[in-house]
Amino acid sequence: MAASVAREAGLFLVDHREQFLANRDAGNFDGYPDPGGTIGEAILAGRTRLPRGRALISHLGVGLADLVFASAIVERATALGLGMILPR
Repeated sequence: MAASVAREAGLFLVDHREQFLANRDAGNFDGYPDPGGTIGEAILAGRTRLPRGRALISHLGVGLADLVFASAIVERATALGLGMILPR
């Protein structure tokens, strides 16, 4: 199911292309497409708008960065009135 989400995403980025591809070759991301770029490339290109559809970011780095990303995403979604809080 996750691979189909990645294939259907309007934007699929990774933090480190070679690390992602090595993990995919090892079977950890079977069925995932080649990434459209890296997070760093998107930032350096000044990407401010996303294509239509879902944006998927595969971040294989430090766990603390996951918390930073998650916090920024929740803050932005809340400001825009998007999403929903799920019960624990």
